Amino acid sequence: MTAALHRYPKNKPLPSLDELTKPARSNQKQSTDEMLAAFQAMKAAGAPIKIRRVA
Repeated sequence: MTAALHRYPKNKPLPSLDELTKPARSNQKQSTDEMLAAFQAMKAAGAPIKIRRVA
């Protein structure tokens, strides 16, 4: 097994082995609930986002 460790910043500790070996996210389409949660998180972090439902 190999890992591309050069992509991690040198001033931070490397992730745990469990985090490095967990499977990548699937290429499935993001659900509307996941999209809403992502936008709500961005808005809570201070991003100037206006969330509205489009049918």
